[in-house]
Amino acid sequence: MLHVIHIRWHKQRLKERHKQLMAGEDSDESDAEFDEGFRVPGFLFKKLFKYQQTGVRWLWELHCQQAGGILGDEMGLGKTIQIIAFLAGLSYSKIRTRGSNYRFRGLGPTVIVCPTTVMHQWVKEFHTWWPPFRVAILHETGSYTNKKVPYSSIVVY
Repeated sequence: MLHVIHIRWHKQRLKERHKQLMAGEDSDESDAEFDEGFRVPGFLFKKLFKYQQTGVRWLWELHCQQAGGILGDEMGLGKTIQIIAFLAGLSYSKIRTRGSNYRFRGLGPTVIVCPTTVMHQWVKEFHTWWPPFRVAILHETGSYTNKKVPYSSIVVY
């Protein structure tokens, strides 16, 4: 029970912090700033290990080059939080998204393809680390083949 109360308190604190940041209120935790106006909220970036911060920086560099990449390492080293921190930075920075004719300010709709066995964990992590994101799970192939689908999609918008 105590663990559940702590999680609720943590989520509420993140929501309040997000409101403060979006309102432009000053903070004692400065944002991590990168080239071209990309910023990751300081309270989130500072929770990452150095190698995770490097991963977020690398994802931004790929984004600037309009290139894709694969973030891969051993299980349990925080790939999920690196992706969430990067997407949170795109949302928070309100930069016009490249490759979409600059149609979106901040983060446009994003699809994450992952094994079905971890999709609920991804959703949980999104709610834990950046509660303002709206997250939906897409599952099934759309056609009736009666086959098991090994991968699902998570849409962040």
